[in-house]
Amino acid sequence: MSKYFILFKTLVAENLNLGSLFKIKSKRKTTVLIFSILLFLVILGSIFAMVYGMASILKEINAVELLFSMALLGGTFITFMSVLTKSNDYLFKSKDGDQLFSFPLKNSTIVLAKFSLLTVLSYISFAVLYIPVMIVYPMFVAVPWTYYPASIIVYLLTPLVFIVIGSLIAYLLGLIFINFKYKNALAIFGYMVMLVGIFTFNMLATTPESIGNAFGVMGVIAKYMFPLEWAIRIINGEWIWFIPFFLINALSVVVFILVTLKYYKRVFLKINQQQRSNVFKDEHINVEKKGIIRVLLAREFKKYFSFPAYVMNTIMSPLMSIIMTVVLYLQLRNAVDGPSVEFITLILVAINAFIGGMTPTTSVSLSLEGKEFWILKSSPIKPASVFTAKILMNVILFGVGSVVVAVILFAFMGLNILSSILVLITLLLSVLFASMAGMLANLLLPKMNFDQPIKVVKQSMSLLVSMVVGLIATALAAGLGFIGFKNTQNIDITLGSAIAVYILLSLIVGLVLKYIGPKLYRKLEA
Repeated sequence: MSKYFILFKTLVAENLNLGSLFKIKSKRKTTVLIFSILLFLVILGSIFAMVYGMASILKEINAVELLFSMALLGGTFITFMSVLTKSNDYLFKSKDGDQLFSFPLKNSTIVLAKFSLLTVLSYISFAVLYIPVMIVYPMFVAVPWTYYPASIIVYLLTPLVFIVIGSLIAYLLGLIFINFKYKNALAIFGYMVMLVGIFTFNMLATTPESIGNAFGVMGVIAKYMFPLEWAIRIINGEWIWFIPFFLINALSVVVFILVTLKYYKRVFLKINQQQRSNVFKDEHINVEKKGIIRVLLAREFKKYFSFPAYVMNTIMSPLMSIIMTVVLYLQLRNAVDGPSVEFITLILVAINAFIGGMTPTTSVSLSLEGKEFWILKSSPIKPASVFTAKILMNVILFGVGSVVVAVILFAFMGLNILSSILVLITLLLSVLFASMAGMLANLLLPKMNFDQPIKVVKQSMSLLVSMVVGLIATALAAGLGFIGFKNTQNIDITLGSAIAVYILLSLIVGLVLKYIGPKLYRKLEA
């Protein structure tokens, strides 16, 4: 058992980057800790505000009880999708497996430690929505004294069966499509269809009536997903349901671990052997026949689409922008005594600018070079060209969404050509700034050593920093813009002030990349 705890502690420290934190010098360590705490509080506060607002709306229609349906369904969906995309990477596709098999460790110790790591990470995903609901719910409804212990038990048990189901599906799909040429494209398409459907469903619930209908549907779904129905009954004080609830979660874990133990080493070797033959292979970069930027840009897109998790972590932002714009237009077009078209347009521009800065590819693109980073460094290519190609790829990906949003606003909101052009310029500049800020964040906070790309995509500090910087930039541009609109009621002047803010911020970050970026780039080591 001591070997299990040592291995589990090592895996947690490695995957959450706790080990690297202790290697940082004391002053910088304090700065990193303070920044991490502030970042956590900002994200937590935003989620609490969203849940509290949702509970307030549900109270108007006497349906606060449906809040836990949202927490359980939303939390299990996030957990299930997270497990589906990364369980194989954590359980079977780990580069440390060969080393672990050479140590005097039993297969049971390795499997239990890896499954425990996956469970801890799933608890974190599940907590994002569940914990805020657990705290906010008693503010609107009288709860029994057993509420908090019951809620904690439900929190610890509910994700288990979905971790098992997600892991089994991911493993089976991996085996079925292990030799399929277009398996990455199929995975990306499947995830996009599922996520777009869920997001569209949630966006349509923007009024008390529609929210009530949406939550009613969620309540029905939760009822037929009987483990979630049992969980809600336990929270409401019906402890008789604890026995079947505990048994279905505990037995699913026991059966999964026993089956995995029996075939673990065989499956591990098979999947990793196939993975080595299918891994993204870089070559010496030849720029004699093509331009440097063109070659690097093609290389970036090839690498981008070779990692489905990388695609899904970034491509949803422009899709969300388009869907949100259409849905909000449909909800607001028939509003009586609602805000003006100009004000609605500014709101949509601010939302789209924020979404465009959430997950720039540049925030992790350098880190994803990993062990192949020496190819870039050994090539006769200036760092500025590398930066330009990576920034340009993100601008293209997110810029397409910006163009579509501008066209929608022009066609449906009745904007004139000048205002539409200013909207497009504002959105494109916000994307450019987010791309450059992400590039700088990745230079300052690289994560070059990893055994699976998903750990870079999901757990990089540079990505979180990029999100916060994007939020601050959007708040600054939107704040100055709305102050101007309040005084002038002129949308063109408002958009012009936002454009000026983004130009200024982009120039500052651009100068830092030009003069300091190459020095940071040359210090990077794979």
